[in-house]
Amino acid sequence: FRPRQQEEPALPRMAEDSGDHVGLKIAAKNQKTVNPFFNLTAHSKQTRLRRIMLALAGAVLLPLRVVLSLILIAVAFALAKLATLGLTDADLDPLSGPPLAAWRQAVVAPFGVLSRIQMFLLGFWWVTIKGKCASREEAPIIVSNHVSGLVEGMYFVVHSKLAEKKFVSNPLLGAVMKATCSIFVDRSDPNSRDVALRALLRRATADGFRQTVVFPEGCCTNGAAVVQFRVGAFAPGVPVQPVCFRYPDKDFDASFTAPLTAGTYLLGLLLRPVARMEVEYLPVYRPSEAERRDPALFAAA
Repeated sequence: FRPRQQEEPALPRMAEDSGDHVGLKIAAKNQKTVNPFFNLTAHSKQTRLRRIMLALAGAVLLPLRVVLSLILIAVAFALAKLATLGLTDADLDPLSGPPLAAWRQAVVAPFGVLSRIQMFLLGFWWVTIKGKCASREEAPIIVSNHVSGLVEGMYFVVHSKLAEKKFVSNPLLGAVMKATCSIFVDRSDPNSRDVALRALLRRATADGFRQTVVFPEGCCTNGAAVVQFRVGAFAPGVPVQPVCFRYPDKDFDASFTAPLTAGTYLLGLLLRPVARMEVEYLPVYRPSEAERRDPALFAAA
């Protein structure tokens, strides 16, 4: 959920192919290179009408949304703690831990409703959905673009995720992710990355686990380009379902990108009366035999 840090807008360079990545794909318009790591409306000039609307939202919407959000957070935290009550580190081990028991999964089920209410409080009153989410049997892994980070995470809250280990220390996110059997990886530790890949393969092939959501770009972008994919989601060689998030509002870039901080980004969402989001489920992609043997080739497809 952390944006790519930049001191100033800089044009991304073409990435060299490596064992861990596929080539960087840049969306160009009129032969101009775009920067996917910078928020497009962060420095937009505020009209007088816009400033009045922000003042009203700060006086009316902000206090209400903050209070209701805190209530939802408290409920979600309590459910997450209940769902993991009594579980040991061995139970949560991604390589050997069993799927959650039925009663624990029942406790986790309300996450979807709580998350949708929270999205409503952030201005996403309605979400346009195209296509249909495939079953776990059809696609054990979902791959998605990463624009907001926060909003996509809430939308996929009941799914397992491949996430950075740092989220374990977050009281709420860590509890919710453990309750949904997410896989944590320390990017600086090669052994941790190997364990995560083996765990992803196990989750994709063993019975009883949820679909796992992976954001192969590895960072948030403004959606103007698709950046290089990390190949972890494609290493198991199983069918994947691509999902595309779009935020159509021209006057509001919902991406968590530079120069926004976590505080300014969240404040911007809370002050936005209405925001639009589109979610498109694309057809399941089944890799060829060559793509199963070569994750980079699979990712490039």
